Formats: sequence, structure tokens, C-alpha cells
Amino acid sequence: TNQIRQVYCISYDNGQSWSDPIDFTSQIYGQDCDDPVRKSWYACFVTSGSGIQLRNGAIAFPLVFRKDYNTRETNYPVHLAWTTDLGRTWTIGAQSLTGGDETKIVQLDNGSILASVRQPQNIGKRLFVISNDNGDHWEYPYNVTELVDPGCNGDIKRYTSTLDGYDRSRLLHTNQYHQSSRSNLTIRVSYDEGNTWKYTKQLDPGLSAYSAIEIAGNGDILVYYEKEHSQKGYDMALMRVTLDYITDGEDKYTPPTKKSKEL
Repeated sequence: TNQIRQVYCISYDNGQSWSDPIDFTSQIYGQDCDDPVRKSWYACFVTSGSGIQLRNGAIAFPLVFRKDYNTRETNYPVHLAWTTDLGRTWTIGAQSLTGGDETKIVQLDNGSILASVRQPQNIGKRLFVISNDNGDHWEYPYNVTELVDPGCNGDIKRYTSTLDGYDRSRLLHTNQYHQSSRSNLTIRVSYDEGNTWKYTKQLDPGLSAYSAIEIAGNGDILVYYEKEHSQKGYDMALMRVTLDYITDGEDKYTPPTKKSKEL
């Protein structure tokens, strides 16, 4: 009776004002859900940060579930939820993995969805898993040894794509580059859709936690993160960096060509 509720709001003026919260919990899970399996699930939350819009127009978010009261903390299943009608109706995809936690997603140029998954504390690295059908099914998950991680919520983001007229396709990833401590916030750049990460730049060597990435209109990279100021809490910090800074001048942002945009 005391479920974690799932709600969304809509803004039609670029965030100046918002609709009242619209509760769609019953479409996801819990006692009022029509799905006979999800009806019995115990708890659910949406990963903090942002979801993505797929190229087919759907808006998608990763959800972390606790399917029964006795589920251990190290065994959280992750599913993808998406809507094609601005939140009126929601679809839940297949379970991507167990043993996960907060997850971020990005769509690859070939249409697949790549999920970067926080693993339980002390695993020491992040987990990747790919869906080739928009979350209906998932491939076998694999550890990414490059992405050393203490078990914290990071972010993965599409920076540029040749499909949108840019010179190269690039992905960005932020996380705490440390085996066990939530410290050393780091950003990486991939040019091969997340298979390898060519450039690494330390953003904050101190204690920090959750991070999220957004791209400014001029190509600047905005990193919003929790910066610890004491043993008791965090300040919310916003850092603005450029591709030129991350790559030490070896790469720089170039706007998409008009011709490619029109195509």
C-alpha cells in the first residue's frame, strides 16, 4: 500500500512551467497493475539523471525493480520502459540483467541500445549490456574493465553522430574512476560506439557521487554532479568543458553540416 510512485510532468514552455504530476504507477507495477506478473512486484525506481529519445520517437528510461520483499540488494533486475505518446501509455521491456542497479542508456548508430550499469558496491567495474530490438530482448552482459568504478551512478551520452551530419560519431561517459572510493570524477570519449574509450580526462579528483551529462547548443559538455563538501552531504556542481579540453587539443567540436542535416 506504500508503493514508490512513478509520475511525470510535461512542460510546453522549455521548463518555465510544468503540468501537475501524472501518476502512471499502475502501468508499471504494483497492486493496481493489470499485468499478472508485475502486479506482485514490490518496488521500482527510475534511475536519476535523464532518459533518451530513440530515433523511432519513443522516450525511454531504465527502471530498477525489487520484485519481491526478500530480494537481496545485490540482485536488482533492470528493465527498460518507453512511451510513444508522451507518457499516456507505457511499455515494459524484458529484463536486461539481474545483479544490476542504476542504469543509463544510449542508442548506437546501428539502432541498438547500449546500457551502462552500476554494479553493486566493490565489484570495481561497470557492466554493459546491449539490446538489438529497443529493449524487448537483451544480449549477455559483460564487464568493461576500462571503466573502473566504485559502484556509483554515472552517465553515458551520445555527443555526436554521423547520422545527424557530424564529422564523427562520439559517445561520452562519466563515472568515478576508482576501485572503491567515490572520488576522481572522470569523463571519457569513445569513437567506436563504446567498444573502447580513447580519451580520459579527470574532472574532479575529490570526493563526488552521481553525475549526469548534457550537451549545450554550442557543443560544450555540461557535467552536473554531486560534489561532497563534508562527511554529511553534497553540493550540486555544474562543470562546463569542451571536447578540445578533454582530448588535449586532438579533437574539437564541429557543428553538423547543413547538407547532412537536410538529408
